[in-house]
Amino acid sequence: MSVITVQIGQCGNQIGEKFFDTLISDCLDHRPNRNQINLSYFNKINQDYTLECTERFFCQNEAGQLFARGILVDMESKVVNKILDNNKRYVFRAENSYTQKKGSGNNWSYGYCVNAPKSLSAIEEIVRKESERCDRLSSFLVCMSMAGGTGSGVGSFYTEFLRDAYPRTTLVNTCVWPFSTGEVTLQNYNFLLTLNKLHETSDGLILLENDTLHQISKRINSINANKEITFDDLNMVIGHKLASIMQPCLGSSLQKNYLNEVIGELCPHPDYKLLSLNNVPMMSAQSIEFSSFKWNSLYKNARQLLYTGGFMDEGLKWGVEKSFNKTISLALFARGVNDSDYEHSDLKNGFFDAEYLKKHFKTRAFGIMAEPVRLWQHTRPFNKYEKSLSMLGNSQMPAFKIDTLIDKAWRMFMSKAYVHQYVRYKGFDEENLLNAFIFNEQLVKNYMSL
Repeated sequence: MSVITVQIGQCGNQIGEKFFDTLISDCLDHRPNRNQINLSYFNKINQDYTLECTERFFCQNEAGQLFARGILVDMESKVVNKILDNNKRYVFRAENSYTQKKGSGNNWSYGYCVNAPKSLSAIEEIVRKESERCDRLSSFLVCMSMAGGTGSGVGSFYTEFLRDAYPRTTLVNTCVWPFSTGEVTLQNYNFLLTLNKLHETSDGLILLENDTLHQISKRINSINANKEITFDDLNMVIGHKLASIMQPCLGSSLQKNYLNEVIGELCPHPDYKLLSLNNVPMMSAQSIEFSSFKWNSLYKNARQLLYTGGFMDEGLKWGVEKSFNKTISLALFARGVNDSDYEHSDLKNGFFDAEYLKKHFKTRAFGIMAEPVRLWQHTRPFNKYEKSLSMLGNSQMPAFKIDTLIDKAWRMFMSKAYVHQYVRYKGFDEENLLNAFIFNEQLVKNYMSL
């Protein structure tokens, strides 16, 4: 069951590269830790794990060269050329890339109405060829920003194209939304227009905030007080997060965590597709070697993150009496050595028991859901962490922040600020922007009413 990544714009391509880097590093650089004394068993587990990862995300030629199942799209060539020139343990196919000489000017309208249609036939052919290399294609993973013109506008257009051309293939968007302080002038409009299009066509949206990613990067790199946090640091965090839920693991009935299965359970209703991704623990590479982890502590921290809407186990809010984050569904990915300090199978009677689910989960409106909390496991540690826990949840948390962004954009719209930069392109008028406001306000209302 293969997954093809479609990396759109500068941000999307850099995210995709770090995602594949993490997959390869996790598979090829992993060594048994102090608790894995049965080396023959470890080697067998590691071999099966690496083989399954390779089949999902790479294809291999007769010489053993690994090719990432990735498609690189940008309206400028600098980032894509740099990725193609990198000397790594895997490569992207040059024929799987498409670039132009002129960007989208940080304008959703220009990307969606001009650049994307102009490149449609070329992208359609690239996607067709890559999908034919898959024995069985399960999902597309679209990586994009919601701030710039190419990521937001071109990304929206090609998400619609993929839905129309491959209606039975699961379509998941990994979207990075901009810093609240502002990256580009038009980012609020771009965000609302993008979210409108994606929520109508995608099966699930994994939302990652630059503000949150920056805070995580600062804490991970706190051992080096003089280090300036860069976008490369943020992209490394994203790569870790995505790989932590997509590397192989098994469910309760030994079913595999194929992306289409995971997203199908998390998004049971078409009005609720916003997903948040958290990981515990998150720490610097220097600290991992000298740290030990207990499953009961990780589950306790994970539950509190979900309870409070936090994003990192360090500095957690404790003693909060009232939950302000209702959850529809949750997928937990537990990776690492099983030991006697906590029994995974007893999860429903422990940290996520019936009383907790009744108080903090909203499942009554989704009667088709058999399990509001699904646990996926693998005994092999992930990315040098002896034990780690990832949470992909469909909850209210993104809606609170979208509501704030709508207010900022509406104040701009009421004064007609920058609207002329959108309506100048054929196929876009002011009503498109107004419809985006209406849609996003309804989306927030749906989540707030849980």
